[in-house]
Amino acid sequence: MIYQHESFREYMTRGIRESRRADLHMSGPHHHAVLGNHSLILMQSLLHRNMCELNDLDTYRFNSEIPDLKERALKHIPQSLRYACLQWATHFAAAKMHTPWMIQLMKGWVGSVAGLMSWLETLSVIGELPRAMPLLALAASWHKVRYHVWPLSLV
Repeated sequence: MIYQHESFREYMTRGIRESRRADLHMSGPHHHAVLGNHSLILMQSLLHRNMCELNDLDTYRFNSEIPDLKERALKHIPQSLRYACLQWATHFAAAKMHTPWMIQLMKGWVGSVAGLMSWLETLSVIGELPRAMPLLALAASWHKVRYHVWPLSLV
């Protein structure tokens, strides 16, 4: 007898077996699409300029020159928004599908200069700005794979 110990993730995402109920099975690509969609929706609804409510003088300083920036970030940027800002593109890339709704969400968000600037500001405040370009490249590759063109100008 051979025992196979699979992780919970493997158990939930592996093909449905006779011994497992179909309603307990998760489709990895489908759930990545859902998480990607909800991440963009959350970002669209919560991101705004000056997320940490800095005063006018602080907005012209380097992050390292603002003594209470970490505390402000913890207070004003919820963990769910941090997650969304850092994982939206990963979820889109892992979704082996696309829907018109996903495309509309992506176009609406990437096409919004204010949304992109607020996202970049938030990444900067939480110390994750170096991840911005790889995330945008990942989103662009997701779009190119499905449509062979990236019609959204980021410049």
